[in-house]
Amino acid sequence: MKRILLFAVMLLVATNVMAQNRVTGRIVEEDDGKPLDYAEVLAIAGEEIVQDVRSGLDGAFEMLVEKGEYIIEVRYIGYETSKQSIVVEGDMDLGDITLKETTDADILIRT
Repeated sequence: MKRILLFAVMLLVATNVMAQNRVTGRIVEEDDGKPLDYAEVLAIAGEEIVQDVRSGLDGAFEMLVEKGEYIIEVRYIGYETSKQSIVVEGDMDLGDITLKETTDADILIRT
């Protein structure tokens, strides 16, 4: 009986893991293509943030999401926020996502 229960749990876990799709990309500056490390990358479905990851030192990021429609939002201090709609049907590479630097007048600092 324990073996059957263990097998059932393993099957459920495996099915759940298989339902995840890898979305990758790299965050870079628009002007010179320099990677932006620690940029915040959000996957948003409707009003809900489903994933929130940071880019690495090379600007690369990776997130796991289920199939569906998402808004990918990228935030980085001193740069304009980027938003793009995607439909995930399997693993996806979004390539380079470029961010444009803002002017000093666009930055609001709250204390």
